[in-house]
Amino acid sequence: MKPIHLVACLLTAVACNNPKSTTRADEAPGKRSDSTIVATPVTDTARFVFLSNLRNGDTLIKGKTYIDTLSFINYNENGDDGLFVCARNRDTAFLIFNTNNPPELNNGDQVLVQWNMDVYEPAGDPENPLPREFVVDYRLLHPGKVTLLKSKKPALEAIYRQKDLSDTGKQEIDAAVWYYVANTTDTSIRRMIDTDPQLLQYTVEEETEDSRLSGVFPITFTDGTQQVLKRVFFDVERPYSLFE
Repeated sequence: MKPIHLVACLLTAVACNNPKSTTRADEAPGKRSDSTIVATPVTDTARFVFLSNLRNGDTLIKGKTYIDTLSFINYNENGDDGLFVCARNRDTAFLIFNTNNPPELNNGDQVLVQWNMDVYEPAGDPENPLPREFVVDYRLLHPGKVTLLKSKKPALEAIYRQKDLSDTGKQEIDAAVWYYVANTTDTSIRRMIDTDPQLLQYTVEEETEDSRLSGVFPITFTDGTQQVLKRVFFDVERPYSLFE
């Protein structure tokens, strides 16, 4: 079985021609954020149109810093670049954020993000750069339900019967479980967490032919006596929460 991977979607960009660079060898390169790694673009950046899901309908300015309150979803390091996944209203954005200190945030935290637009050269296709959003800085404004729940240190225990899941796959499932538990209105789960705190276990079942083909994995919540409380599912195409 292949390990579960988070599907990181890159935003589309307007294609452009590739004229020769007019930069002289004695000119100093432009200053860049310490949090990003961007090579000098090989195309005329004035020909790009800078658009973002974070500012629908607006044409943005390369290098200008924008500030928005966003809902943090996930930090993904599965690809060539770190992705700061966040949402504004119903629009999701994947901002490039290469850092040695991954954000200590949880799904649902409200964050104030400084970001800008720049030209990005994909590691596997550097000759075809495209406009992308980059994180300049961020700070936590309001902790979400997951962060508040974790501060109470509930007894939540994982059992993985699917033995060949990668560590990344397990981290993605664990994060989805925490988000589900923090937000569900199911009375049996809420009782175990809030009203009468007890050990709440969740078991990721062994892979079946159906789950291998569909990418959907069953998860069972049980109490300390192994009584089944709830059966839910993790979908690799929708990895940030569970569904019933």
